Amino acid sequence: MISHENHYAGGATHHSAEKAGLLLKGGLATSGIIIAPYAGDAIGISAKTVPEIMEVMHGHGLGSGIAGGINSLLSNIPYIGETLSSGSMATTAASGIIGIGGILLGNYLEKKHHKEGGIAWGKIIKYSALTTSILIALPSILTGLSVGLTYLASFAGAGVISNAIASATGVLGSIGGMNVAAAGAGIGSAMTHIITCGGAALSVAGAIYLDKATEPTNDKPAIEITKKTPIKRGETCKIEFQIIDSAGNPLAPEDLKETYTKKLHVMMVDNSLNDYHHLHPEFDKNSNKFSFSFIPKMQDEYNMWSDFTLQNDSSNSILRNKIESNSDYKIPAVIQHANFAFADGINVEITPTPPLTSGKNSNLQFNITKAGIPAKLEPVMGAYAHLVGFSKDGENFIHCHPLNPENNGGILQFHIEPQNEGFTKFFLQIKADGMETIIPFGQYIQPPDKFSQREAIMPTIGHQGHSFI
Repeated sequence: MISHENHYAGGATHHSAEKAGLLLKGGLATSGIIIAPYAGDAIGISAKTVPEIMEVMHGHGLGSGIAGGINSLLSNIPYIGETLSSGSMATTAASGIIGIGGILLGNYLEKKHHKEGGIAWGKIIKYSALTTSILIALPSILTGLSVGLTYLASFAGAGVISNAIASATGVLGSIGGMNVAAAGAGIGSAMTHIITCGGAALSVAGAIYLDKATEPTNDKPAIEITKKTPIKRGETCKIEFQIIDSAGNPLAPEDLKETYTKKLHVMMVDNSLNDYHHLHPEFDKNSNKFSFSFIPKMQDEYNMWSDFTLQNDSSNSILRNKIESNSDYKIPAVIQHANFAFADGINVEITPTPPLTSGKNSNLQFNITKAGIPAKLEPVMGAYAHLVGFSKDGENFIHCHPLNPENNGGILQFHIEPQNEGFTKFFLQIKADGMETIIPFGQYIQPPDKFSQREAIMPTIGHQGHSFI
């Protein structure tokens, strides 16, 4: 008995651990530069004290450099501009309140359903608040960097420190309003500057951390492509990759369950949704990598959809990677709704009951004939058919198998519950008379609040009798 499965996936962006590591290292380096002068003062190795550096840097209006430019813009905000440009604790508090408050409000709004194509107010509020928080805090952060870089340069001599001050104040700049702190001495001056600069940095860091912390956690594995040949139409493209679990360990075939006679299914399709390949990678025990090759028919970027199930997990994983081409013709996907399709002398009548609707169950039936009589279907990968679908925008993927476990006079039935509305390009893979055939066709998946039957559109005939929809 062949089990029936539906696999659905929405496009997801997997953040690279390497990029996150670089961001963390950059943050630590910035913090180190800001703290360096105060650490030096504390242990008595300062060649130039913080108050001395700040005395030179902060004797001018709203400031200089990038920090001064942002400070001048902030000063023009009605009612609160003077406070925001002062570099005081009020600035730090405003940055934190706007950043953290905006993230919380944005996340709340993002959880609410909005119509496809509508305005994503949650994202707009969240990232506008984060941007505003950074702009408010940036002058104080840049001031701290200017002081830190000038302090580190002071160990090289008077000439170098003079050049360092000129460079730091000219580019990064400083906040002129902090000259009150510069007039102080020793730890008092240091603490004032640490609280304002450090507090501003902390408020921004808190908002960014909160944004990441409230994102859904991803405990699924990831596909890491280690080697690939750029897409070139008509030439073999080879792709090598690893499947990495949530702990960062590479997986082998024994870590995967066999589904429909294979451990791993890879679907390649270009952005125009005209060229589709169903592939099964090989595994090299020496390199601990999977690999496959195919010949692209389009000069276009391809999406690589990997479908597999872990031994210790009952749910399947569907992951997407983009494969770039040497040159991308950017052919748009054109999909028409069709109730009939044909390829290689095989005709298919398509009957969804009820019409495909986002979030609703439907029975998708295919009546398959060849030369006017029911086609004699044969198993392909342990099933009498494989059906995959790709949304027009390339973000969503469907992979399912027929309900009937045996050949039933050329009739196949699929249970399908699409998750996203809009046009979807399907590919029906069957085997008849010893020959495998892939038959493309389009379907319009209606939004939940609409339920009208679409008019059937006959597909146009492509080269050698194939239909391109």
